[in-house]
Amino acid sequence: MIQSDEGRPLATIGYLDDDMEGNLIKYVAEGMSYSTIFLREVMASMFNKHEDHAEGMVGYLYRAPIFKEDRKSIIAEGIKSYVVGNHLVAAHILIPQVEEALRSLAELSGSAILRQNRVGGFQYVALHELLKEASVIKILGDDMTWYFRILFTDQRGWNLRNNICHGLVPQGIFGTEITDRIVHALICLGTVRHADEESTL
Repeated sequence: MIQSDEGRPLATIGYLDDDMEGNLIKYVAEGMSYSTIFLREVMASMFNKHEDHAEGMVGYLYRAPIFKEDRKSIIAEGIKSYVVGNHLVAAHILIPQVEEALRSLAELSGSAILRQNRVGGFQYVALHELLKEASVIKILGDDMTWYFRILFTDQRGWNLRNNICHGLVPQGIFGTEITDRIVHALICLGTVRHADEESTL
């Protein structure tokens, strides 16, 4: 049983023979926690190596067609907050931008990003649904989409998107362990290229 800090049941993982997926998610999520110290060294080295920090990162990301121009200043502000150690602000700014980039990827690859709602209109498909779209999986690959699901949307994993955007976590949780992963997710999305470019996933 996976519980919240208040003891509320969040998810149940069965025995290995009956719940391979749940056990795999738990194993990967734990491995991500153990490896945070190594990711921290990589991220610190990368940002310390370049003086332009945020500008260089935003320039890298915007080589990918899935980042919209009118979100550029928002992403830049999130990266700047990350670089100066304002992790609470960085997480709240950048997680929605990861979701928007994945929505853009789904749309560009031909998947529907809207579904009918109960009041006669349309609403955007949620992130956990986007990460199960065949077109998104085809471009990002199984490993990356699983990583994003465990990091952002699965209650058996880190579930950052839902926990943070719904206000379910206390201030003390915001640190490099979380924001390193969020920025790493952006870096992964920055590898997406048009089919006619040399570097493709």
